[in-house]
Amino acid sequence: MSKKGLFNKAFQERYFILTGGHIFYYTASDAGQHFKGKIALTGSHVTKTTPSETEEENSFSIVTKDRTYVLKADTQAEMEEWIRAINSERERIAS
Repeated sequence: MSKKGLFNKAFQERYFILTGGHIFYYTASDAGQHFKGKIALTGSHVTKTTPSETEEENSFSIVTKDRTYVLKADTQAEMEEWIRAINSERERIAS
């Protein structure tokens, strides 16, 4: 999956882990994984984006109080799976 940068608006390939109310993201290279950041899911919401918004298929946004993260999956099925998993985690931490 890829993430659109805050300053560099190009999508960059990232490795994502969803756990403990956060999505941690890393670069992946031959030398291993390098931590790049995390997205706090408390108080966030997820929306599908349209190709006219991002110029990309299979993209969605995670809107937090501090920032909007735009992610792009390789397939529609992968996108829908991530959205379901994120919403499930949001519900879990809200209860």
